Amino acid sequence: MCACVCLRGLRLRARVQRSREAAHFLFVFHGIVITAIGIFDSEEAEDKAAGIDINLWSGPVMLVFGLGMLVWMWSSTTTTARSEPADEKGH
Repeated sequence: MCACVCLRGLRLRARVQRSREAAHFLFVFHGIVITAIGIFDSEEAEDKAAGIDINLWSGPVMLVFGLGMLVWMWSSTTTTARSEPADEKGH
């Protein structure tokens, strides 16, 4: 019975890990797209935003945030996988 509970917990953790990873990749993707829009945007759009090119500000912020979260997630995943010792019963 304990093995089933452990496997369910591992499956749930893997599912949560994949959903987090997908969300972080979406931040990276949207950061790239918004930055490109900001680079190739017209002066008219900048004038609408009181002279601030908001896409050139928000795009790189989203990109850096997404990359930072991916690096943090990957580094914490490898750290916890190495630091969790298996108990003697194999559970």
